[in-house]
Amino acid sequence: MSHPDQIKDIASIYSLSLLHYYLSLIIKENRIKHKHIFTP
Repeated sequence: MSHPDQIKDIASIYSLSLLHYYLSLIIKENRIKHKHIFTP
């Protein structure tokens, strides 16, 4: 049997990893978009 706290921890870890994934995707897209600006 799983406790509510355990479920909460799993959910928070999952949401954090999802957030990290989306952030990395956004950063990657921005880098590709603004590559000509940043590269000398």
